[in-house]
Amino acid sequence: MIGAGALMARVNGLSAGTFSKNTVQMSINDETVYAMGIGAMALGKKGPAERGFRIRLSLTANKVHVATLMYETRRLCHDIGGGIVETGCMPSYSDFSSPE
Repeated sequence: MIGAGALMARVNGLSAGTFSKNTVQMSINDETVYAMGIGAMALGKKGPAERGFRIRLSLTANKVHVATLMYETRRLCHDIGGGIVETGCMPSYSDFSSPE
């Protein structure tokens, strides 16, 4: 999403600095979700020996961050891309060929 946002800004003729606050926040969101996942696994308990996996610690904060920060990152990317990203609407061929 961060790379896509940077490319959209470039395509729209904007400098990278224009949306640097958004891209920094997107990076913080991603790192927070990653760190919360690692923490939940590190503080979890060992699962059944024959399977060799860990059972994550159910952290409420982890659920809140995962449920909100990923979507906040997408919202910030939409902010960079403008309305075309949000609506998914593209002008039709008749719109492009119209003299108006």
